[in-house]
Amino acid sequence: MEPTHIEIKRMMAFSHNSVDDGFLITPDHEKPGSVTINFLREKEGLESIEAMPPLEAYRPSACFCKYRTALFRCAACYKAYCGITCQKRDWKFHVFTCRIQGRPNSVDYLRFALRRYAPTNKQVPNTILVKQLFADDDLCYTFGFSKCLSNAEVNHLAYVFKQALHRYSSKAIQEWVDSQCLHQHLHQFVLWQYTRCEGQTNHTFQWYLEEGTLNRFQEPSVNGSYLHQQYSLLFTKTMLALPQPVAEWQKLPLKQAIVVQLYAKLFQAFNNIPTPLDQEWLAFGFCHCRTDLQRQQLRTAYLQLIATQVPLEQIASCLGPQELTRLMESKNVDVSALLAEGVSLGPPGQHEVATYRLVAEVHHALSGRFCPRFRRRECSRGLEFFKNESNISIESEILFGFHGTEAWERWQLLNFYAYLFSLPAFDIREMQAATEKRWSLDQAFVPTRI
Repeated sequence: MEPTHIEIKRMMAFSHNSVDDGFLITPDHEKPGSVTINFLREKEGLESIEAMPPLEAYRPSACFCKYRTALFRCAACYKAYCGITCQKRDWKFHVFTCRIQGRPNSVDYLRFALRRYAPTNKQVPNTILVKQLFADDDLCYTFGFSKCLSNAEVNHLAYVFKQALHRYSSKAIQEWVDSQCLHQHLHQFVLWQYTRCEGQTNHTFQWYLEEGTLNRFQEPSVNGSYLHQQYSLLFTKTMLALPQPVAEWQKLPLKQAIVVQLYAKLFQAFNNIPTPLDQEWLAFGFCHCRTDLQRQQLRTAYLQLIATQVPLEQIASCLGPQELTRLMESKNVDVSALLAEGVSLGPPGQHEVATYRLVAEVHHALSGRFCPRFRRRECSRGLEFFKNESNISIESEILFGFHGTEAWERWQLLNFYAYLFSLPAFDIREMQAATEKRWSLDQAFVPTRI
């Protein structure tokens, strides 16, 4: 068989290119006057252009709704849509990934929070919405949630913004925010709505139109200042007989300062129970509570203790499970129900703190909030592998499987522990007992809960 042109060139060590010979021009008999220019394919021993199979099957892009073929695209990032209706429906989520200039803005984040944590259009108490809103300082300062005094006021203001977002676009409201006249425009909108609505909605608008409420929201927000926390701190200073000048009572001894921080948290009108993000969660026994009812009962016990006018120095000297229990009993504060359920009034022991510390560290790492432990860590020689992994203490790194993991594995492990802690059947004391006995967690504890 005669060798092909390309084989002859390869044997003679010639370089292969497409311009070292003439083109193959073939008349197209089906289209008179047309020809097919075949770039040396027949001489190279290859099939003709008409006989070549397509590189891949034609697959038109599908819309995210999975019903129609996508014939439209986003003008900024070219994401495929089947029509304008689907594009508008997806915009509330697509705005966070699109490359359009100036988006997402503060109003987009507020709209997302309200749609996710308050999906209904009814004016009902929503503790989850309050918790998530106050996890974002920028939203609170920008839209005035930092000036709310109670849980009800937060829900009222959130409902006002939901109604405004139905009426105006995010771009228009963002212009009000940038020009620092947000609540002036909202006042006009609420005044117009007040004459049209009745019932509970009318009560919400009436609250916003009160002179004291309106003046409070029209004042500029101060970073780091929450009105409900300021009132709680003033009440704490009164109950504990602290000196009024800030410079004096801020120089309290460490134990007394911890007690003051506890009561400043407990006296708040909402978000008044310590969480794993607070140091009081470990120091005063809230880590031992398994249900919201137990946490509320423990908070009530501490409030009953301060109502007996016990001195701050006496409380600070009894920071321990047994000491706090004796102090409660001496002041006729009944905590027998909590003790019977295994709830201790103080921090866990030195040899029992491993799992409790892990819970706090996982919540800190996944909260998105700044923590001093997130800084790059200086390690001694031989421990350099810990220098970029500062979310978890060295003890937790080794004991709970974080040692030697990559960034993606570490993130998945953090989310796994967060899911484990959120299970209704999870008992932190069982996990701590398994840790103390040095059992393998995946054999002794995890399979029984998942």
